[in-house]
Amino acid sequence: TAPAARAPIASQFARMFRRFCGNGWGELSSAEHAVVHELAESRGQLLIEDGITDVKSEAGYTACATFLNSIDKASRALNLEVAPRGYRAKFSANYRALFPDNNRHYRVDVLEASVDQQFAIWVNGSKYELSREAVEHACGLQRMWKDLVVVLDRWQAAGAHNTDRKVDRSDLTGALVAFDVAWSQFENSYISELIAIEEQARQVVMNAALFESQVQDSELEPMAPASAEAERELVR
Repeated sequence: TAPAARAPIASQFARMFRRFCGNGWGELSSAEHAVVHELAESRGQLLIEDGITDVKSEAGYTACATFLNSIDKASRALNLEVAPRGYRAKFSANYRALFPDNNRHYRVDVLEASVDQQFAIWVNGSKYELSREAVEHACGLQRMWKDLVVVLDRWQAAGAHNTDRKVDRSDLTGALVAFDVAWSQFENSYISELIAIEEQARQVVMNAALFESQVQDSELEPMAPASAEAERELVR
């Protein structure tokens, strides 16, 4: 994309960032300090190797779930606005049960989809691929995830050396807001496309059942004109 085309997007993100950060500057209160310390501690439990977060093993999955819960808790304690999630109103009933309102509702399985970077989905023997937009949002979420981890590592390192914490409130709120925005963008693309893929796969199954029924009916009338056509459709 040309720089001129990216400029409006950057400007829009900057406005969104300022809006969501709320009171992003100043000192942390004692209550906020405690919840950020809890967040940093939960980050320390993540299993990360070569920059890749383990979400597959039981221990890795549990650590991620705890960390995501701590991110939400810290964001609420810091009074950070939730990125828009109105798109969930268009989710199917099954997914609305997982995301019942417009709160964050971070889930490990959504994070795992962005970590895997495997964007081919097989359903009933058919291959479906996520769009380029969904792939870009997955990469964006991973960047913001790693940025947040870096901020929390700096927080922990400063505390371990008994020095003044070099991560101020704006660093922390900025990382949390950027992560939430990236998460909502990926969640929107990923879940919306999963729903579309499931609908396509369901339609394929329904069509196959219909054609099979037509073939069975035509067998009772071998000379029926529909017989050959039904056979051709069934084996496509």
